[in-house]
Amino acid sequence: MLRSGLLTPGLSLELTVLIGYLSSPLRKARLVFLLSVLTIAASLMPQTASAEGKYAAFVYDANKGDVLFERNADSLRYPASLTKMMTLYLLFDALDAGKVDLSTPLRVSSRAASMPPSKLYLKAGSTIRVKDAILALITKSANDVAVTVAENLAGSESAFAKQMTSKARSIGMTRTTFANASGLPNPHQRTTARDMARLGLSLRTEHPRDFNYFSTRSFSYKGVSYGNHNRLLGRVGGVNGIKTGYIRASGFNLVTNVEKDNRHLVAVVLGGESGRSRDQHMASLINRYIKKASPKDRRNKVEPLLVANTGQSAKNPTEHPLPLAVPPSIEKAQAEVLAAFAPIPPIRPEAERALVAALPTLDKTHAGKAASQSGPVVVVASLAGNPLVEQGSNAPVEIDRSQTTKSIAPAAVEQPAEIAETAPEDSNWKIQISATDDLSAAKEMLVEASQEGKAVLASKTPYTEPVQKGSSTLYRVRFAGFEDQDTARQACDFLKRKKYKCIYLN
Repeated sequence: MLRSGLLTPGLSLELTVLIGYLSSPLRKARLVFLLSVLTIAASLMPQTASAEGKYAAFVYDANKGDVLFERNADSLRYPASLTKMMTLYLLFDALDAGKVDLSTPLRVSSRAASMPPSKLYLKAGSTIRVKDAILALITKSANDVAVTVAENLAGSESAFAKQMTSKARSIGMTRTTFANASGLPNPHQRTTARDMARLGLSLRTEHPRDFNYFSTRSFSYKGVSYGNHNRLLGRVGGVNGIKTGYIRASGFNLVTNVEKDNRHLVAVVLGGESGRSRDQHMASLINRYIKKASPKDRRNKVEPLLVANTGQSAKNPTEHPLPLAVPPSIEKAQAEVLAAFAPIPPIRPEAERALVAALPTLDKTHAGKAASQSGPVVVVASLAGNPLVEQGSNAPVEIDRSQTTKSIAPAAVEQPAEIAETAPEDSNWKIQISATDDLSAAKEMLVEASQEGKAVLASKTPYTEPVQKGSSTLYRVRFAGFEDQDTARQACDFLKRKKYKCIYLN
């Protein structure tokens, strides 16, 4: 058997035997053939939904009904805030049915008000208009608003979740189950890239008027302006929606609708390592496949519709439903793309120690030094020149205050420590678990880590720290208040066992 240590000193006998074996042209050819077969077989094995297997992608030509690219398209994933697409779908249905109008006030319950960020910080007993709720879900991705919509339309969030799943089945989302209206962590809430594309297309075709809300760049509510988390709007030609999502279990998700040069794509990327890498990958898929998409037949004035299992006749006789499953054989087009668009790579164990893959914060010099260490990485003054880990500005930053709950059932809500606006002045040792260009995601990471790391973080101060990198702002996700290096290191060790990435620094 070939071993990784074959070429190390002391194994000269094995090396001699191998060289002798390969000296025969026939044996060498057999070995090459065997390795080729094993490589191909490995490439065809499906990936699981493990922490290292979050990635999935799907690109669909909505005009012709062709799948242009798919990777892990039917593997179960966590939708995160993509869930709010279905929440909006049911709200649009209610508008069409006349159950509500854009000015209808939705009452906020104490449970809805207690939802963790991202949120509008609605007060229990207050109301929010339907139109404002729509815009808050699309731009701010507000969890308190999602629960408010659910409770007002169905009486409870659990009842609303059942309606969401029922609607999913009716439009052909065969592998999706919804457990809440927001996308907050719930192990029973799962979907696939193919199903999310189906949902995005159905929103576009069944609610074309309301779909225009997804192109909203910013939304003002009670004097505060909120920008859309979808950063492809206005940056990638033809993109007119629709939704981003993030929880730690899912990675960074995005569903995108593109209409350009009489072509129409619906694309999905799930499991990005960061908001930036997800957006870059999505932009690459769009740029490649918009050219291959079919122009719409100008004689056809109606968008092709997704077939819905509602018992009603289709509105358009030339509809192009999404395929329900991956064909047994691998399509030539898919095989061609596998090499061109490799998935966002999983984090290697050795890279995890250096925090390079998890935190895009260390430059190559520091990464190389860190990778050679066998223990945790200690970031000290030698990293002072790195803008992502050096001491940040003391300028105030708009930070949400958070609360959290673990289930959709009405229950007492456990509240984590208040998120600080800046690092405490008396802070000595601190830890950093991530750095992201998405402030809402940064806050959600702090909420999740506060809950999962209670044993070591109960008395610590969670905070985000902004830093400029070129024209972008990144947010370090940190906890302060550790007495010394040992307690900070122990906290990192604990969080790493929970699958977090962590560095400790002074």
